[in-house]
Amino acid sequence: MSFQWKMIGIVVSAALLPLLVVLALTTHYSMKAQEETVAAAERMVDADLEHTIAGLLRLADANQAALKEQRQAAVRNYLRSLADSLYQRVEAIHRRESGGAAQEAIRREILSPRIGGSGYAFGLNSQGVLTVHPKSEGTSLAGEAHIDEMRDKKEGFITYHSVTAGRDKAVYYRYFQPLDLIIAPGVFVDELESLYDLQGEAAAFSRFVNGLQQLRIGELGYIWAVSVADGRSEGFAASPTGAGGKALPLPEEDSGGTPFLQPLVDRALSLPQGEYGELWLDLVNPLDGQKHRMMYRFTYYPPLNWVIGAAVAEEEVLGAATRVGASFSAMEKSILTGSAVLALLACLAASLFARTLSRPVQQVAAVVKRVAKGDFTCRLNLQRRDEIGQLATALDGMSEHLHRTAELAEEIARGNLAVTVVRASEEDQLGLALGNMVGTLNNVIGEVKGAMENVTSGSRALNDASQEMSQGATEQAAAAEEAAASIEQMEANIRQNAENARKTEQLAVKAAGDAEASLEAVGDTMTAMKQIAEKIMIVEEISRQTNLLALNAAIEAARAGEHGRGFSVVAAEVRKLAERSQLAAVEINGLSISSVDVAARAGLMLEAMVPDIQKTAELVQEIAAGSREQTMGAGQIGKAIGQLDLVIQQNATVAEELAATSEELSSQSMQLLETMTFFSTGDLVEAPETPRTRPGGQSLQIAGS
Repeated sequence: MSFQWKMIGIVVSAALLPLLVVLALTTHYSMKAQEETVAAAERMVDADLEHTIAGLLRLADANQAALKEQRQAAVRNYLRSLADSLYQRVEAIHRRESGGAAQEAIRREILSPRIGGSGYAFGLNSQGVLTVHPKSEGTSLAGEAHIDEMRDKKEGFITYHSVTAGRDKAVYYRYFQPLDLIIAPGVFVDELESLYDLQGEAAAFSRFVNGLQQLRIGELGYIWAVSVADGRSEGFAASPTGAGGKALPLPEEDSGGTPFLQPLVDRALSLPQGEYGELWLDLVNPLDGQKHRMMYRFTYYPPLNWVIGAAVAEEEVLGAATRVGASFSAMEKSILTGSAVLALLACLAASLFARTLSRPVQQVAAVVKRVAKGDFTCRLNLQRRDEIGQLATALDGMSEHLHRTAELAEEIARGNLAVTVVRASEEDQLGLALGNMVGTLNNVIGEVKGAMENVTSGSRALNDASQEMSQGATEQAAAAEEAAASIEQMEANIRQNAENARKTEQLAVKAAGDAEASLEAVGDTMTAMKQIAEKIMIVEEISRQTNLLALNAAIEAARAGEHGRGFSVVAAEVRKLAERSQLAAVEINGLSISSVDVAARAGLMLEAMVPDIQKTAELVQEIAAGSREQTMGAGQIGKAIGQLDLVIQQNATVAEELAATSEELSSQSMQLLETMTFFSTGDLVEAPETPRTRPGGQSLQIAGS
C-alpha cells in the first residue's frame, strides 16, 4: 500500500473513530436496554401469571372446601341420627333387662345396621378397648389419634384417613355412661353418595369451570386446564370460550405438528409443590385464529388432578421492548449516514495532503533500496529544512559511512590485517566490531602459526615413537607365537597322559571288580566243599551201616546152612562194596578238608588284595582328574596366549597406522603454515571488549593500510 493511501486511511480513521465509538456505544446500550426491557416485561408477566394462577388455585381450593363441607355435613347428620337411634335402643334395653341377656341384646342391636357398602357400628369403653365389634372385640386401640379423641370428648363427629384401606372414614359417636360404652357408627365417606347433592355439586363445578374459561389476559391471553389420570394427559378440561359461551378447542400440537401436551403434563408433575413451569410454543390462538408465539405458565393441582395454567401472546408481553428497539434502530441508521458523509470528506482532504508528502518519501525509499542492495554511492542532496530534509541528510551521511566501511572490509579481505580502525565516536558499534575483528584475527592467526609449529614437531616425535612401538609389537608377536607353540605341545603331552591315566583307571576298576568277584567265588567254593564233606560223611555212615547189615546177613546165612549159602555169597560181596565205599568216602573227606583249607587261605589272600586294588583304582582316578584339569588349564593358557598374540598384532597395525597418520599430519601442518603466510599481521593485540552502547554514531575513519 502506498504512502498516499496510508495517509488517507489515517485521516479517515481519525475522523470516523469517534463516530464508530458512538455508534458502538449506542448499539451496545440499545441492545442492553432492549434486553433489560424484555427481561423486565418477562418478569412482570411471570409474576402476573403466577398471581393469576395462584388466585385460580385459591378459588379452586375454596370450591373444594365448600364441596367437602357440604358432604361432611350430610354424612354428619346421617351418622348422628343413626348414633342417636342406637343410643335410644341401648338405653331401652338397659332399662328393661339386665345381666348377660342385656349385654347380648345390646351387642346385637349395635351390630345390626349396615351403613353404606361396608360401614358398621361398634362400641368401646373409656379405656379404648373394643367391647362390641364384628371381628376385633377385646382389642385395645388406645394410643390411636381418633380413638383417643373419642375417649376424651365422649360425643362428636370425626373424620380420619384409614391407612389400611387408603380411604377417608367418618364416625359419629355418643357415650352411654351407665355401661361405660361409646356407641360409634362409621362408614367410608365415598360410600354415601346417595346422601350428596350431586346435581348441585356438578352445577357448582360447572360454574367454576365457566369462570375459568371466561377469564382473559390482555387481548390474546386465556386460562386453560388439562385433566390427568395415572400420569397421562386426558385432554383439556377447560379452554377459553368464544361467542355464545361455547368452549373453543385448543391445539394439542404446535405449528410444526409436534405434540406438546403430554411433555407439558410430565414436566408439571415433576415440579415441586407450589412452583411453576414455563413453555414457549408457536400455536394457532383460538381467540383470533392466527398463529402466535405463546408463553404457557402452569402448575399441578392435586385435588382435581389437573394441570392449570395461563397462556399469553409474546407480542403483548414484549410490545414495549419492541418499540424501544425500533427507536434505537432509527438512531443507529442516522449515525451511519452521518459517518459515511464525513468519511467521504475526510478522504478528499487526506488525498490532497498526502500528495505533498509522497514524492520526497518515494525518493528516500529509492535510495534506501539502493543501499539495501549494497550500493553506497547514491546520494539524495535534498535542500529542505523540514523533517524530510533532515531525513535525507541523515541518509546521505549513512551512505558515506557505509562506503568507508566497505573500503576497510576490502582491505581486510586482501589479507592486510595491519590496518587500524579508528572509531568515529564511543557509540560507533560497527567501527568497534571491525576493530575487534581485526585484533581477534591477528591473535588467532598468530596462535594458529604457533600451534602448527608445535603440531609439526609433535607429529615427528609421534612418528618416531610409533615406529619404535611397531617394532616392539612385532617382536612381542613372534615371542607370543613361540610360547603358543610350546603350550600346544605341552597340552598334547598332558592330553596323552590323561588318556593313559583314564585307561589305567578303567583297568584298575575292572581288576578291583574281578578281585571282588573272585573273593565271592572262593566263598561259594568253600561253602560247596563244606556241603560235599557233609554229604561224604553221610555216604561213609551209609557204608558203615551197609557193612553191618552185610555182616548180619552173612551170620544169618551161616545159620541157614546149605539154604543160605547163596545169600552168604551176596552178603560177602555187598560187604566188600561197603568197605570200598567207606574207604573212598574217607579219602574224599580228607581231600575236601584240604580243599577247604586251601580255599580259605586263597580267600584271606584275596581279602587282603582287594583293598589294595581299590586304593590303586582311586589313585589312578585322582591322576586322571589331575590330568584333565591340566589339560583344561593348558587349553586356557593357549587361548590367552592366542588372544595376547592377536592384541599384539593389532597394536603393531595401529602403531603402523599411527606412524602414517603422524607423517600425514606433519605434511598438513607444513601446508597450513604456508597458507597462513597469505595474511600480513601487525603486532599481536588483545581484542577490546565490546561495550553495550545505543545504536547510532558517526562515520568510520581508516588510518593505515
